[in-house]
Amino acid sequence: MLAPLAEVYVRRNFLAAALRRAIPWLVVLTGALCASPALGADPKVEREAQALQKKAIEEDNLNVNYAAAIKKLQTAIGKCGTDRCGNPLRAALLRDLGAMQVLNGNSDEARSSFAQALSVDGSLELDPAYKNPQIEQVWNEVKKKGGGGGAAPAAEAPPTGPAPAGQPTGDFAHTPPPEELVRTPLPIYAEYSGSEQLARVIVKYKGPGMAEWKPLELPKSGTGWGALIPCKDVLPGTMQYYIQGFNAANDPVATSGSRAKPFTVPVKQSIAGAPPGLPGQEPPKQCSETSGAGAECPPDFPGCSNKKGAGGRYRIGHAVMKDALDIDGIYESIRNAGLDLPERPRAEDLKGRLVNCFMKCEADRTGKLRGRRQIMLDDSDVPWHRHAKGAVGGVAAAAIGDPAVFVSVDAMHQGPQGGGPCIAIIDAGE
Repeated sequence: MLAPLAEVYVRRNFLAAALRRAIPWLVVLTGALCASPALGADPKVEREAQALQKKAIEEDNLNVNYAAAIKKLQTAIGKCGTDRCGNPLRAALLRDLGAMQVLNGNSDEARSSFAQALSVDGSLELDPAYKNPQIEQVWNEVKKKGGGGGAAPAAEAPPTGPAPAGQPTGDFAHTPPPEELVRTPLPIYAEYSGSEQLARVIVKYKGPGMAEWKPLELPKSGTGWGALIPCKDVLPGTMQYYIQGFNAANDPVATSGSRAKPFTVPVKQSIAGAPPGLPGQEPPKQCSETSGAGAECPPDFPGCSNKKGAGGRYRIGHAVMKDALDIDGIYESIRNAGLDLPERPRAEDLKGRLVNCFMKCEADRTGKLRGRRQIMLDDSDVPWHRHAKGAVGGVAAAAIGDPAVFVSVDAMHQGPQGGGPCIAIIDAGE
């Protein structure tokens, strides 16, 4: 039998050994608790959101496909909601969304995303993967104003039912018209059966040649909401739009379509089917071509056909190139002149009916082109305007299959920074 003092010594050594063995497990347990997701977070949802974030930043961003990056980040934000992801991830997703919106030319939307990101995590910083002066400027503006509050933006909801091929889906039941006649008010009608109480519904639309999206209030009409896009904005080409619903606090709580994936309606000089209209109403009539005050086309303008009886076989159209690589802006000006083109046109689709293109351009004063550094504004012995004309002329020649294009520089205040107006003249053959 051990003496009392020896027994105490043995017990003390046993406890010390047991404590030494327990310390590593305590460290592991503490680390696990610290690294565990925020209360209520769903690890599976977080992994899915992080995978979308990785593809958006490391693939779409590097491929200059900002619209696709925005789409993935909005989907990730929708998956996270307000409680299925930890605050650091939610804030990072909103921050990345804002950065991609800046690069895609939507600075107002970016400010909202940045403000919401900072309201979730005020210590957040920009990701060096895409950090540039343009993004930093918008980010710093929001930080100086103290970030912002409010809930995360409503993401596109799962489809509520079958939608026409190639058209977006969302919270509203809406079928876009298959086509519309030029200079004819375009009817937009949508119904909502969700759980939110809608105080108002708007459509934001962008027609051919329009640089900005225009909002249009949709008044209550029967069991839904409906209105007409004015005929002055319904020009040859493609009308784009998306629908938003707001509650009494003016929070966006329902949406169908988005700027990245809008509804589209071809606008043509003639249509095959019955003209579209609002439920229970006669289809709107085509607006008359006018001259004088409020005319869509100045009287006696060469090549302009907006005045009845003007005669001639040439038609003129216009659009805006967002930057030096915006080949779609060139095709949009041709559509605006009245030439029907497929969704992804090529030079062969012009079929010899394009007379010529005229465009203005300039170097982007930020020194960036779609997020990449460009050297037009360096101290080279070649002036920047020659670089700009060469780049835009090459894009235009590739678009129309003909190097005989007219490119002029100094487009400041004539379009977005680094972009400019584009004019097309076609042979209508009439």
